[in-house]
Amino acid sequence: MPALFFRTICIYFLITAVLRIMGKRQVGEMELSELVTTLLLSEIATLPIDDTDIPLLHAVLPILLIFSVEVIITYLKTKWNPLKRIFESKPVFLIERGHLHQEELVRNRISINELLGELRIQGIPDISEVYYAILEQDGKLSVVKRADAGTEDPGIAHALIADGCINEDALSHVGLQKEDVISLCRREGVRVDEVFLMQRNDAGKVRVVKKEVRK
Repeated sequence: MPALFFRTICIYFLITAVLRIMGKRQVGEMELSELVTTLLLSEIATLPIDDTDIPLLHAVLPILLIFSVEVIITYLKTKWNPLKRIFESKPVFLIERGHLHQEELVRNRISINELLGELRIQGIPDISEVYYAILEQDGKLSVVKRADAGTEDPGIAHALIADGCINEDALSHVGLQKEDVISLCRREGVRVDEVFLMQRNDAGKVRVVKKEVRK
């Protein structure tokens, strides 16, 4: 019994420390890779608790290995776009500038009734009131309503550059090419790799946030 108590306490503090360092969010907000990592950690953690013949180190080492892989992949995703496409989902435009993308509903296995129900939950009784409906990376639906009659639709700010990398998915939504983004950078007096965030809204207004100089 004392050995089981000790093992349980050790695993508890180890998992708590690992998840805190990894900055885990709520399960409903996790990326697929984060959810897989959490499930693996919980499964491995139970092994030495269920079977006291299994050395505690046989759980500690795999947990630390999974933690290391997750941290490394998370860092590399910010530096290399192809890796980001493999391990991250991307926002899906279900409604874009008032147009309903039916093929995206089918691709994401969302029925029109589910979409209408989610809009009602967000206080929107009529789909014609929606200018943008975006299925975010965490599975939640973001909605931008149409502007009042006589005023310009608000639209959204598309991230053309994120952490020095051109966001090709965003370019397709604003009708720009890579060369256009490079020209925008020249106009702002910066290089692409110097930009932490460049946004362009539907009205064409551009906002640039340069990378902070590390001391």
